[in-house]
Amino acid sequence: MPWDTTRRGGAEEALLKRIDHVGVVVDDLERVSRLLTDVLGLELRRTLEDPGRALRARFYRCGEVDIELIELGDPQERAGRLGDVPARIDHIAIEVEDLAGTATDLGEKGIRMSTPRPRVAAGASSYFTQPDSSGGVVLQFLERTQGA
Repeated sequence: MPWDTTRRGGAEEALLKRIDHVGVVVDDLERVSRLLTDVLGLELRRTLEDPGRALRARFYRCGEVDIELIELGDPQERAGRLGDVPARIDHIAIEVEDLAGTATDLGEKGIRMSTPRPRVAAGASSYFTQPDSSGGVVLQFLERTQGA
């Protein structure tokens, strides 16, 4: 039986709100950033640097969805996620109303998260799925924190 994407509690509430962003791992953040801004005219919305994970990211707005470019500083992780290509779609991020409830509901359907607790960064808490439990696709479910 498919997962019910709404909860009923007086009023119907959507659990899956919208696609927030698509994450793309790139081998050259500057080169691909220039493509998005200079050629496609996309607006840089925000940047993220996580020195602990050797990760730099930039988010560009395209309509109602962001494109997240991710550059990994660790050569082994970069090779593992990119292989021999210069860029690859890494994940699709879906904003949800209730992260804990979503994780529980999906877990009951056999979808496993990659960590026992959500990651907290850049104004959101999120879980990433283990791709072998989510059709080979990494999905990120995120809930915005207040004021984000």
